[in-house]
Amino acid sequence: WLTSSPYLYPLRISGIVLALLLGVATYAWLQRQEENRRSLERAWQEAKKAQADLRLTEEFLNTVIDNIPSMIFVKDAQELRFIRFNKTGAEMLGYSTTDFIGKNDFDFFPENEARLFTGKDREVLNKGTLIDIPEETVETREHNKMVLHTRKIPIFDDTGKPIYLLGIAEDITKKLKAEA
Repeated sequence: WLTSSPYLYPLRISGIVLALLLGVATYAWLQRQEENRRSLERAWQEAKKAQADLRLTEEFLNTVIDNIPSMIFVKDAQELRFIRFNKTGAEMLGYSTTDFIGKNDFDFFPENEARLFTGKDREVLNKGTLIDIPEETVETREHNKMVLHTRKIPIFDDTGKPIYLLGIAEDITKKLKAEA
């Protein structure tokens, strides 16, 4: 610093300006990183809240569906395997809800009944409309006969293709016996 040269003064000024520019750029970069961190933290908190809200909604709907006094089931449209079966319906048939998941009618009912149910399911999916079955006989796990009034309807994706089959069935056995 003590030596004299005609280039030394501009070199010192350039060094100071460069150091200042690097300092300002580093400060700006750190500020941007902090803003990004805060933004990600907010997004993370919002996602956790949305997930908790979704879990509460799902628990609420599951409670409602499980306690409706009718059988409610959902099957995938391709293989007609159960993906949802409510508690009331499973108990009506003598099973637990988890017994049904991933299985089809042939795993629970005699072949002639299972073929009839599957045929109606395919009819619903092919027509794309609700089918009302006023009387449908079902054999329970204990080999008792039960008569159901069943409604089946397809559930479509965004393109209009059926992806699920929803079934709602009411036990009308006692009603029919009383009428007889």
